[in-house]
Amino acid sequence: MPPAVVASQWALIVVETLTPLLLWLRRLPLYAFVALLCGFHLTTYLLLRIHFLPLVVCLAAFLPLERLVPARRAQAEAAASQASASR
Repeated sequence: MPPAVVASQWALIVVETLTPLLLWLRRLPLYAFVALLCGFHLTTYLLLRIHFLPLVVCLAAFLPLERLVPARRAQAEAAASQASASR
């Protein structure tokens, strides 16, 4: 077996063993690790046509998606406070 294949197999085992770190990592290290895992799943799909889309969607749970649309969140909070004030 080619050495690159053996090295990548061991690297994958190490990465999969370290996935519980997603629970404790924050900010940039977390984003980098999620990107690494998404890249692995994309590579698996492109090379083998095996998709792990449910796992990729679950990885999004570790990202601060509420920060993507802060203006809309502020508008929703303002509307909710107005609605509660009018009651």
